[in-house]
Amino acid sequence: MRTPGSPAPSDPGARLERALELFFAHPEPTAADAARLMESNPDLRDLLEPMLGGDSHVPHAHEEQVLGDFRLVRELGRGGMGVVYEAWQRSLDRRVAVKVLASALVASPSAVARFRREAAAAGRLRHANIVEVFGFGSDAGQHFFAMQLVEGESLHTCKARFRAPHHAVDLAVQLVDALAHAHAAGLVHRDVKPANVLVCEDRRALLTDFGIASDEALPSITREGGFLGTLDYASPEQVRGGPVDARTDLWAVGVMLHELLSGAHPFTAATQEATLRNILTAEAPSLRVDRNITSDLAAVVGRALEKNPARRYASAAAMLADLRALQTGAAVSARLPSPPERVLRWARREPWRALAATTLLLGVPALTASLGYLWANAPRIEAAETAERTRAREEVLAHAWWRLHEEGAELALQTLAPLSQTDDVEVCISRAMMLLQLERVDEARAALQGFSGETVELVRTFLDQPLVKPNTTDALNAFECFVRAQMMYEGAMHRGARTPSTMRRAAEMANLAVVLAPSPRLSYLITLANTAGAIDDEHGVFIAEQALAQHFPDSPVALRVRARILVNKNPERTLQLLADEAPHAGAMANVWVTRGTAWENLRRLPEAAAANRRAIAESPGMGRAWANLGIVLRKQKDYAESVTALQKAIELQPYEVTIWNALGLTQRSRGDASAAKNAFERALELRSDYAPAAYNLGNLLIGAGDVDGAIAAFRQAVANGSDVRYVANLGDALSRAGRLQEALAVHLRAAEMAPNDLIPNYNVARTALDLGLAQLALPAAKRASEIDEKGADGLTIYADALLAQTPVDAKAALAAATEADARRKGEALDARLVLARALDASGDRAAALEMVEAAAKEPSFAGHRLRPSLDSLLLRLREAR
Repeated sequence: MRTPGSPAPSDPGARLERALELFFAHPEPTAADAARLMESNPDLRDLLEPMLGGDSHVPHAHEEQVLGDFRLVRELGRGGMGVVYEAWQRSLDRRVAVKVLASALVASPSAVARFRREAAAAGRLRHANIVEVFGFGSDAGQHFFAMQLVEGESLHTCKARFRAPHHAVDLAVQLVDALAHAHAAGLVHRDVKPANVLVCEDRRALLTDFGIASDEALPSITREGGFLGTLDYASPEQVRGGPVDARTDLWAVGVMLHELLSGAHPFTAATQEATLRNILTAEAPSLRVDRNITSDLAAVVGRALEKNPARRYASAAAMLADLRALQTGAAVSARLPSPPERVLRWARREPWRALAATTLLLGVPALTASLGYLWANAPRIEAAETAERTRAREEVLAHAWWRLHEEGAELALQTLAPLSQTDDVEVCISRAMMLLQLERVDEARAALQGFSGETVELVRTFLDQPLVKPNTTDALNAFECFVRAQMMYEGAMHRGARTPSTMRRAAEMANLAVVLAPSPRLSYLITLANTAGAIDDEHGVFIAEQALAQHFPDSPVALRVRARILVNKNPERTLQLLADEAPHAGAMANVWVTRGTAWENLRRLPEAAAANRRAIAESPGMGRAWANLGIVLRKQKDYAESVTALQKAIELQPYEVTIWNALGLTQRSRGDASAAKNAFERALELRSDYAPAAYNLGNLLIGAGDVDGAIAAFRQAVANGSDVRYVANLGDALSRAGRLQEALAVHLRAAEMAPNDLIPNYNVARTALDLGLAQLALPAAKRASEIDEKGADGLTIYADALLAQTPVDAKAALAAATEADARRKGEALDARLVLARALDASGDRAAALEMVEAAAKEPSFAGHRLRPSLDSLLLRLREAR
């Protein structure tokens, strides 16, 4: 077996393993058995058919056109959970719609449970504007439910029919009336959007798809704090992952109303990040620019779109009352905010922009009364000085946080010192968090004396229990999100509490802090860059780098962060950014480390080692500099000093698994397998999900002959990583253990992950041939030959697979074998043997025997692993002569 050298982008799951399990459970299936297997597992048909023979056509389930009492007529549409058909209910002689769970989800208990919940939830509702569900069933392993057939189209495709205000209001009345009925039954829809509204020819609207509805009568099967729904129509509390209630559905109706009336979505932007920010912070564009839209209608929409749920309509019934008042011309309860209210709201949301606007408007003689009331007494010079003080404070704060993550808490506190004698709560919380990392808990508590508030109490609790994960679903503002992100990052990086979910949630909190901030904050963007980088979120890192370049072009700290962000993707650009800074004698240690990483990526190892040594000279307690020096020294084959550097790095950062992994690689390179094993195992003790350490441990154990241990390690790597090498090496280890059936399943998985990689396809074909599965081997072997355009491995295995078929295509096998042997110049025994067998199959037994006899005399083949096969073929050809 061989292992590929390039990683795959994704892991398609265990579909192939399930197919192999079914196949090996029926080693000699009859045609009827094969038909039943494929009929009951339609999602595996493409894999089962070549395994089971594939001679007879077995119809797919939908070709049968019958599910229980229902005969399927035609497909109406598809969604994430399944397919909707028009059907005929035979027992009641009526047309209905039948929704069938997608075959790929049948094996998922949670998907089936959610599908049943949708039927159970909607089945309790009886309303003229809700699609009625008749019943749930299953047939031949397929789950479905029947519902009312609506002759119409989705609102998504016919929005133009409701552009007129009275038509839009009439539609909203129907939907809010339907929601009032659902809410009274304990259901919150959570995914109200045009695609889930069906519209009949007479403009009657029906709400459908309760697939993610929350149901008071049923236990929840969704992850607490997770986001469910469609972003464009999600409420602020919904995108935060917080608790939602009926007011979330009313927000969605408000978005739809605004979209119908204005012809454009109120919050959608070019990117998801921008859309999220708009939902959380931006006001919807005014509807009063259209003279056909009354102030009352604009007020109703505005109230539905209040960011704070407490200021929205309290219930669907309350919103319905206002909508019906609009229909009759009666008074509504909603009111548009007055100009002063709008100014105050804007200033509250955007204080920095308000300050800038004040500075500009103070030079204008004619100010409005509201602006004059708010700002007439604010001198321009004071605003400018305030802005400068704020900018300088932010630079110091960001610099301190940057040094905390890069160089340690001592240097971070030194940087923060100019702000320490202050009553600024952000500064004091930052100081407390930095003191905590040094285990100076009493000083950290003292830093918070005299302060109160939810965020302060949160930090006090964390000082006492730093390993307790803070709740992240009820953060109230940008700074609180930032603090929670720092808490999780602290626990993960310095207290051995790192898990994928913790790091992912830290990144989410950092991103939310950036989005919620009234103006860009340098420290928030730095934290986003750090947390996104820790979970390999390239998009998040890219966003952080772009934001830093745009909003802080003159900040030295922002420049250093950008340089580090770009160091792996664009090391040349990193060196350009740091060109003016790194040569200075006083350059910070992390600048030298970043330069060292850039040089390492450019394979300039002497410069990389020198840069890391310079960083250590400036900051001897910087664990990252010691770790990077150790890695560079290993690449220079200076293993003894590499071990020393890495051990120093571990002393400074004992919970950093990447350093333990690097130490293991160095120990393995210097020949100390026992020390290497200990290092890899320690990394996995700290983080059982750290796939690279499990992979490296597996390779070490294979080399030591511990195949069973290697299999366990590779399984651990596969369970936690998406690199095709992990899967391929697991298959190789299983093959070495003689567990060919399991190996074949794993090789098939690797081939699906990397369809254009020669090695997984080769391994599928080789293992299938060893198991006698000639038909399964052939397509993989053919694919291997197509990928291996200039080499001989692909053609050799293809010829081998052709020779295993019944009947044998001797001509094709001989052509492939001849070309493979020519490419190997007759020097590869596997290609010689396949060519000899192809000659024999073509009827030229004499030429085959001559070739085998010559190979048997070749000294280079004397101890070859295929020598027994050579001797066996030689004996058979001589006997048949």
